Amino acid sequence: MENKVEILISNKSDWALFEKYAHIIEKTVTATLTNKNDGLDQRYWDYMLNTVKFTLHLEHYIGIMLYSYSNDDKSKNALHEIALILKENKSKY
Repeated sequence: MENKVEILISNKSDWALFEKYAHIIEKTVTATLTNKNDGLDQRYWDYMLNTVKFTLHLEHYIGIMLYSYSNDDKSKNALHEIALILKENKSKY
């Protein structure tokens, strides 16, 4: 998708790490979980932070990423800020 903003936050397809990131998003970022889709080798969890909708995604062989289908500055800035928060807080949980 050409308009999608995507940030790879881990090259590990680790379900426990994915859940750790989800916990940080919910507790530290305070985003609201709006939808969960889990498959055999993929996970898509959708969140809303104020007016920014984004997805935490795990893909087998690729890793864990954040993405938003809106590429406006507000979404880009929010995703970059969330990625920094995940990196800074990963060892706390």
